[in-house]
Amino acid sequence: MSRTHLSLALHAPMAGITDLPFRRIIAEWHPGPFFTEMLSAEALVRKNPRTEKMAAPGPGPTIFQIVSSNPIMAARAAAICVEKGAQGVDLNAGCPDPHVVRKGMGGALLKRPEALRQILVEMKKAVDAPISVKLRSGWKNPSVAALANALVEAEVDMATFHPRTVSERYNTPADHRRTKTFVEILHDHGIPVVANGDIKTARDAKALMDFTGADGVMVARAILGKPWAVGNMNRQLRGEKTTGPEPHETAEIFLRHARLSAEFYGEKRGIKKMRKHALWYFKKEAKDPLFREMVRKMETLVDAEGVAGVIT
Repeated sequence: MSRTHLSLALHAPMAGITDLPFRRIIAEWHPGPFFTEMLSAEALVRKNPRTEKMAAPGPGPTIFQIVSSNPIMAARAAAICVEKGAQGVDLNAGCPDPHVVRKGMGGALLKRPEALRQILVEMKKAVDAPISVKLRSGWKNPSVAALANALVEAEVDMATFHPRTVSERYNTPADHRRTKTFVEILHDHGIPVVANGDIKTARDAKALMDFTGADGVMVARAILGKPWAVGNMNRQLRGEKTTGPEPHETAEIFLRHARLSAEFYGEKRGIKKMRKHALWYFKKEAKDPLFREMVRKMETLVDAEGVAGVIT
């Protein structure tokens, strides 16, 4: 993947967020590639019904993200992802969630660069598709060089780097001097790097790529309630002018999202999943206790229309 191809913003894979309905909404402004939610490798191999539903490709080129601490299980899961239509498979090596790290997965892999390397090697053996990894700079202390060298030895096709350590979570500003070091090591071996962390605007993205030499950026929290953000950022990076939606247009986008969620999960479950999205779409209104109570009670499309009606 060339710098020309990657010098655009990507949306991050986010557990409980980047499901198929949300990706379909993002696709109204952004052509992809798209990232699934984080998928358990073991659950994929065991054909867990809930994970099977999460492992849905689309609406365009899709990269499936998996989490695992077992090289053989990760390899089998990668093969399943490709069978399901994945254009690539990404390993999560940065999630700080205690439920994940206590099983030796996600960010816990950063304690053991050799284990991380072994997982990626087995994944690459298993599939004829790009293998990437999303990681942080270390567990408690940065170990940028050791981790970068592990990825070089594994011959990964791409890496997304978040400069905070797992223990730093999101509590300190992202130190992109670490990103710059990581990029330099991987670029010496022809491996592209996407930078992640504290990117909210196209100006942030351009400044970060200029400073670190990264080939692109990945946006996470900045797209919550703003599914148009990645597409607009891409256009701005190309020098185009963009505008955000008006409040009534945001309400219409929310309703399209709600309908897709109800269609995908069934009405009651799908609309309950939209409660958190409603508070992100309508941050100003969410300061009102009465509005939050309306959102808390959402269970049907009619309820979602009522919430949107407050805006319109």
